[in-house]
Amino acid sequence: MKHYSKAFATVLTITIIFVLWLAIAYEHSNMTIKSAPLKPFPQMQVLEGDDESVYSAQTILFKDFDKPMALLFKTSHIRLKIYINSEMIYSFGYEEEAVPFLKSPGTSYHLVRIPAQSASKQMVIDFQTP
Repeated sequence: MKHYSKAFATVLTITIIFVLWLAIAYEHSNMTIKSAPLKPFPQMQVLEGDDESVYSAQTILFKDFDKPMALLFKTSHIRLKIYINSEMIYSFGYEEEAVPFLKSPGTSYHLVRIPAQSASKQMVIDFQTP
């Protein structure tokens, strides 16, 4: 039991020293947090593909997409690819080591970086359901 309390005290001491070092050594003045209201995403047109399980959604990005932005969304058992003006920027579920359909954890969250200067460009999301 003495070894556990000694190890715990050592880990706690190291953690406290590390946190203090971060607080003192790191320059925080260049960090800002902005709170802006969320804007609705542009309406997407969904088209069914040749196969019943393949779909494509597309929209034209509005002027706010001149700045780098990110798209966060949730899927369940879906493979997808995202293109901006025919250039693929994101792919999920097509990798060689990808978990097969219906054996995956199901729900996946995706955070996709939308490049700067994407305003007025067409975004296409191709997705496939099981």
